[in-house]
Amino acid sequence: MNAQGWQGRSADIFVPGQAGFFDVVGNAPETVIANFAVGKGILNQPDRLRKTESKRLATTRLKKRLEFCAAVTTSTLASANCNFDSAFIAIDGYLLGLHGELDMQYVNWLNLGKLRTAANLPNMPRSVRATWYNESGVMKFNSPFPLKTDLWKRVIGQVLYRPGGLSSDKTVTFRFGVGGLPFFEGSTYHLYDFVKPSVPLPFDNASIAAAAPSAQFCGMRSYLAAITSEAEQEHLEDVMKTSVSRVWQSGWIGGTVKQGQVFEWITPPQSTISEFWRGNGATGLPYDGVTGQLSPASTISFVEFNHKPAVSGHRKRVVMQDRNGNPTARYRYTNWAGGTDRNTCDSRSGVSATQRAQLCEPGITANGTAVAIHGHLGREGTWVSMPGTTARCDPNQNHSTCGYYREFDSTGLPAGVILGEKLTVNMDRFREFCSGT
Repeated sequence: MNAQGWQGRSADIFVPGQAGFFDVVGNAPETVIANFAVGKGILNQPDRLRKTESKRLATTRLKKRLEFCAAVTTSTLASANCNFDSAFIAIDGYLLGLHGELDMQYVNWLNLGKLRTAANLPNMPRSVRATWYNESGVMKFNSPFPLKTDLWKRVIGQVLYRPGGLSSDKTVTFRFGVGGLPFFEGSTYHLYDFVKPSVPLPFDNASIAAAAPSAQFCGMRSYLAAITSEAEQEHLEDVMKTSVSRVWQSGWIGGTVKQGQVFEWITPPQSTISEFWRGNGATGLPYDGVTGQLSPASTISFVEFNHKPAVSGHRKRVVMQDRNGNPTARYRYTNWAGGTDRNTCDSRSGVSATQRAQLCEPGITANGTAVAIHGHLGREGTWVSMPGTTARCDPNQNHSTCGYYREFDSTGLPAGVILGEKLTVNMDRFREFCSGT
């Protein structure tokens, strides 16, 4: 029997495989399952029974039907005349141990602890490499020279998802990007990178440099990154942990103080100014995420949180819920650095306000103060305040900055150019075919 003899077949392509089975290449797994059952002589059975019988027959195989596990159907990524040296696939909301992993067929993986790499990818230039970052849930492809988007779409189409066998990954959202890992806010997406100039720049100069026109992302508008949610902060961590350095870097972001100890985002350009914090780290307060008003001190409390206990014990400050048991307010996001295990700035510890002001960020609130991400001394991406005139890169100092973080949005993209997209797939239907166990 061959594909030509099947009745009611789909547009999928069927080619003979080992032991009389068929390898299937196509975009309609439900139809493929039905056709598989048709091939076993049960054409006249109801569609539901065909699928049930198909699954039963598939479990008799020695090898799982990997063709059902493709993460993407038809990619819409397009970049006109822009070429890129990298492409990405990420599992959205990834949790190590709860989600499955991304994989490829016909590649030889080299395990390197928290990541694995492969070269000589099928149907790709020999210099292209794949890297799976197990802690971030990201697969990155990179090339020593820029490639057309059609080539990147080719390798993306070969990526498979292997469910972890847990209910948490029944429905999985994948993010795809060329040139960078996209972050989605609704239907819009943003890209990010870190720039380390040969000479450290003060805040104003870094702001100008970040906004300079660049062909890097096909003309997307760029500016100092404005990090307004925990999801965005975590995405930026994924960007850095999948970069060449694989660590956070110390650099400016788009927050500054113009007057009255009020920290505000001055980016993106022409956007409404957004205040997010007022005062120092001991007595300062966040702004309400709904009303935009300064939150009253009587209704909130702060704690320190060691978000990565295995990394030198440094902590971040967290704004907690209403003390009076009222519904939790939504505060404008901050990620200020806290104290250490030995020197805490947690108000519950009995440390005086004077001492907390020396330990808790922001420590500087004068006009011209700017915000930077702290990437060294184990601070793991928390925020610090420092004079905007600072132009020093010293990995042994708390207050130093070696570069700046850029954010890119779709303003300026030519019509028809798509550098990021996402797709949600109900993987639970194919768990029996795709599971790695």
